Amino acid sequence: MRSRAQVWDIFLFLFFILAVLFGASYFFVYKFGGIPIVRTNRGFGPAERSVLPRGTFPFPPRQPQQIERAPISPGCYQLALVTLPLRGSWWGEAPAGPLLVLFAPTPVQAASARTHKPQKKRTLVPILETTITDPTTTAVTLETNRLTVRFDGQNPRDPKDRLFYETFLFPLERQWLKTYSKSRSFNRLSHGYYTFFVRTRNQKGFADPSPAFFNLDVKISDAYGQVNFSASSQTELNLSSSGRNPIRVSGWRISSLSSTSNIPPAVRFVDSYFSNTAQEIILEPGQRLFLHAGDSPLGIDFRTNRCFGFLPNRSRIGFSSSCRSFSPDELFAIRRRWPVSDRCLSIIQAHACSAATDRERQSVERDYTCQRFLQNELTYRGCFERHHNDPDFLGNDWHVYVTTGQFRFSRYDIISLFDQNGLLVARQRIF
Repeated sequence: MRSRAQVWDIFLFLFFILAVLFGASYFFVYKFGGIPIVRTNRGFGPAERSVLPRGTFPFPPRQPQQIERAPISPGCYQLALVTLPLRGSWWGEAPAGPLLVLFAPTPVQAASARTHKPQKKRTLVPILETTITDPTTTAVTLETNRLTVRFDGQNPRDPKDRLFYETFLFPLERQWLKTYSKSRSFNRLSHGYYTFFVRTRNQKGFADPSPAFFNLDVKISDAYGQVNFSASSQTELNLSSSGRNPIRVSGWRISSLSSTSNIPPAVRFVDSYFSNTAQEIILEPGQRLFLHAGDSPLGIDFRTNRCFGFLPNRSRIGFSSSCRSFSPDELFAIRRRWPVSDRCLSIIQAHACSAATDRERQSVERDYTCQRFLQNELTYRGCFERHHNDPDFLGNDWHVYVTTGQFRFSRYDIISLFDQNGLLVARQRIF
């Protein structure tokens, strides 16, 4: 029994020592704020509510506790709401309540936070819009080689944004062309299909992702701009070639508001019997074509040559050329072959490209050698036999004739010239 009592005493002594240590540690922790303690709000005391006169209780007024705030290092903190036992809850003085706890970051999180770069300020991507103001349709048919396109662009998010434009004509161009103008002109378009694109771009490099466009069908001939024509009267039309290459005009169509006619083939070399076959008319640079309404004085459509001056009805043909006179060597050859008089030689020298007049023939009627020369040599047949192989034998003018009812125009008319494929060559207004 005695030993059991001693053990019990030792147990009580140890329990007392542990209780003292526990009480002292709890007092120091509570006194110096070692652990978070949330005190319940018990409201104002009786003296603070002026129920009892001030000074009834000798306790000093409660001072707000100064909390020392430690500097917060950069990192990822977590804010959590937890429930912990409050001060005195073990003795039943106050129930458990919520507690707001801020958890510090781990060393790995703090290191990553120090190396983390802040994100740049996000900018809104501009919405650029592009419109074509002229032409207003997406499919355009053009009968000229000139075109002017007008366009406009805007940035609805920034009306003051500085804009410029980029254009692209496919398949004529291979890359975007920059321009600050709101229009673009083309002056040398050829026959074919094109697609015109335009987009708006600003100084920051943003561009309209959906460019405006339209399709273009240019219906003009390859000879467009290379043929000029004018009307000398209501029944005559003059065409001239101003290009660098030969142009085949046979089969072309001439239309006015009241008539339509085609350009027929013509005889290139008109022999002395007028029996040559008609060929296609090919206008060389500098040549002209005269289209007449009526019948041909020769019965054919033809190209002039240097011997046309010997034809008796040359006034009806309208032939004109720079005649080349006989050279001294040619006159010596004529004198040796034809022993003519000086009077006859003067007539021959004056009529290198035309026939002698009746009065001149009468002046040498007794000179039979001269009469034979004038009859055999100073004629179209004789001129053709002598000069048809000369390089300058052919002239620069073509003359074709059509029925009067098929070719006629009046004042304030529009004359259009189309090639064999129906493509426009030229168009002109007649006043």
